[in-house]
Amino acid sequence: MVNAHVKQAQVVRAFGVSTISVKRSVKCLREKGMEGFFEKRKGRSAHVLTPEVVEKAQKLLDGGWSTSEVAEKLSLKANTLRKAIQQGRVKKNGAARPSG
Repeated sequence: MVNAHVKQAQVVRAFGVSTISVKRSVKCLREKGMEGFFEKRKGRSAHVLTPEVVEKAQKLLDGGWSTSEVAEKLSLKANTLRKAIQQGRVKKNGAARPSG
């Protein structure tokens, strides 16, 4: 392994972890040191919420539409839109929707 005192296979057997997770951990340690284990992980990018979709969603929400209505109108899952609101990518406006 990194300090050559223990073999990766011994770690796999002793801790019951997968071989690939040990290899990834060793690679992380070699490349980034201990700090690498505490870095914020990269999340997956939002393929559904393109800048254009975010802009449309924001306009509809600003117009007083509900989250569910906006999601349906833009063919999104309501959960996807709620997560974007929680992350601050879209702001939910409390304005009432104009009637008529």
